[in-house]
Amino acid sequence: MATYYSQGNGSWSTLANWNTVAGGGGSNPASVAAMNNNTFVIQEAHAIELDVDMSGFANGIAGLTITGSAAGTPAMLYSKYSGDGTYYLKVKTGTHIVGTNVAIYGRILGNSDGVWANSGALPFGRKFVIDLQGTSQVQARYLNIKLYDTEPANKYVGVWGIAYTVTAAASDDYLTFTAAPSTTPPLTGTPVTLQGADLPAPLVAGTTYFIVGISGTKCKLEATIGGGAIDLTTDGSGAIYLQYGRWTAAQATDINTTTGVITFNGTAPANSTPIIIKSSGTLPTGYSDTTLYYTRAKSGVTCKLATQDSDATIVIPTAVGSGTLTMYSGNGSSAYATTVVNVMTDVTADTPWVTTDGHNWVVLTDAGPVAQDVQRVRVTTIAASYMALSAAVDSQQYPLAILTLSSRNVSIRSGGTSTTQSIVAYTTASTHGGVFQCEIRNIGIASYYGIGIYYGSGHTILGSISGCNYAIYAGSGHTISGSISGCLYAIYAGSGHTIPGSISGCLYAIYAGSGHTISGSISGCSHSFWDAVGYIKVLSGARVDYSFHAGGVTGQKYRVAVEDYNGVSNAYKVFDNTGYIIKTACDGATADYPDQDPDGGSGYALEASNLQAIINVMNPLYLIDILSPHRVWLTAGTWTITYKVYTTFTDGGGIADNGLTLAATYISAASPLARTRATDSQPIATKTSGTDWTQTLSITITTVVTGWVDLDIVLTEYEAGGAVFVWPTPTIVAV
Repeated sequence: MATYYSQGNGSWSTLANWNTVAGGGGSNPASVAAMNNNTFVIQEAHAIELDVDMSGFANGIAGLTITGSAAGTPAMLYSKYSGDGTYYLKVKTGTHIVGTNVAIYGRILGNSDGVWANSGALPFGRKFVIDLQGTSQVQARYLNIKLYDTEPANKYVGVWGIAYTVTAAASDDYLTFTAAPSTTPPLTGTPVTLQGADLPAPLVAGTTYFIVGISGTKCKLEATIGGGAIDLTTDGSGAIYLQYGRWTAAQATDINTTTGVITFNGTAPANSTPIIIKSSGTLPTGYSDTTLYYTRAKSGVTCKLATQDSDATIVIPTAVGSGTLTMYSGNGSSAYATTVVNVMTDVTADTPWVTTDGHNWVVLTDAGPVAQDVQRVRVTTIAASYMALSAAVDSQQYPLAILTLSSRNVSIRSGGTSTTQSIVAYTTASTHGGVFQCEIRNIGIASYYGIGIYYGSGHTILGSISGCNYAIYAGSGHTISGSISGCLYAIYAGSGHTIPGSISGCLYAIYAGSGHTISGSISGCSHSFWDAVGYIKVLSGARVDYSFHAGGVTGQKYRVAVEDYNGVSNAYKVFDNTGYIIKTACDGATADYPDQDPDGGSGYALEASNLQAIINVMNPLYLIDILSPHRVWLTAGTWTITYKVYTTFTDGGGIADNGLTLAATYISAASPLARTRATDSQPIATKTSGTDWTQTLSITITTVVTGWVDLDIVLTEYEAGGAVFVWPTPTIVAV
């Protein structure tokens, strides 16, 4: 085994640019193929273009050092950008890609022009692959990394319903359902569409037809319910798919805002069917396009929707909205063993979605209320409304399961089989980060191995991470705009991450950490949050499944503040280890809760409920958090600040003194400037009626100069089933 040193700028394939002596005078590699099992060093100030394909190497090169510089130009490895091709760096197990410990780190670059300062995407026809064999790593402690792939416009697509495989016979006008996924046709009157390269005439792809004339494993189709079976004039040929699981309703005429009955275009699915709804315009008021509903009160072409599988939770919209309502089902409890899936989005023109082997990996995630359920497979066919996968779907899928594209044209792949082996390894001391607009993937599909990115600070993650035990292990200040899918831990730890991207199909989405801000999506994970310490904010527009490890566990800390709970604008809710804080209308909708607000209206109060038995002085529940206080601007003077309170607590006649405390942090001295935190509390008696807002919580303070006063309210008393309400507008009176 030899070590070869770069002799200047140039292409990797230029044999004369490699020498066994750093200063030249030694020998060159005999060929590109002869580079297998040898070590390479890119020397300071040299930029080497990777223009070779090492995928056929038996083992790979035995390590690569990209040399840094004390004060000048560091070495750089960059992908060929000037012509299409596969540029593949294979690294032997037990060896690594490393930098050197100097002021300016060596560089790895994949972009459109080979210029370090630029961020153009590497054109999709150019494939830049770093293939880490066995225990090999990118050891990034002394490396700067910028990778810019061609990102798909659609990082994932929704999957719905069932794609039945059928054959047709013009001789009797029947469609016959073959073995996969089921030989049983849907119910008479069910709306369906067909897809295929050569459909039986006169059927048209994508047109809605209706099931009629069921006979065993066969059925006919009609253009309108009761219009009579269509006369088929040809058999068609090749694969023919019958798409089931989609119903439509004209919102202006087909939604009853008195009864909640929806009239669909065909036979509605059976009671208890999980469904998701979408609208071409504005959803009916009271419905959400992120909520999983269940069909109830099914009768012919009508049914109602409920948030749980019970009539008690049926939703009756208050306004019809506008446009067309479309309802989607999943693939059912038995008819799922097929390689073909219906997709919501046409990605045939989305360049990174391809069927090219090695660049077509996807993660199928069941996005329903189930434990982690994923498959890592390849796409073998891409059509406008369906895709074929390399393996049959192996489980029931809730409606709008997620099919995430994990492959990219810039890729770091690992064949490691250890759960703790890093793919891109920074260190706990690393204070820098990289740009990872690329694929980071462990190539195994039967288990979860490796750590996608270990530590570092301020990473920009725009591509995809999949198949890892830990996608992001730790670090601080990362921005995750891409996708994390099919990992055990998406974000294991760290602080201050910004997450506008998507996390799906993980056992734990956010396992631990604090100070994260989420504006993207979390779905299909067993636990969205496990042990999130401190504040986590979920911003308006985010779509998150709120599945927690547990509540009321001593020693566990989390507080997740949500702006749009369940996709409803301004439906604020806080999930805390000790209880929930909810923006609640004072309208008497819940027994024992306020019938009206203190002003006689139906305004919104702060509700503290789902209280946990661990609540005490050491495990308090903040109704107004000390980390996000209510701030008021007061001039110098003495002030009494009073909040009105309503409680259902009954033990001992209500909440004891010191059980609910108001704190004020204010400027108490001008020179030197000093702030004081003062507290006060009063007993809060049990409400006597649904309009009893006579109980108050107040504090008197003296501010010496004009400035902000920060107010927080904390509950340290527990009662099973109890709830506390605070009117959020205080009365402030000068004393």
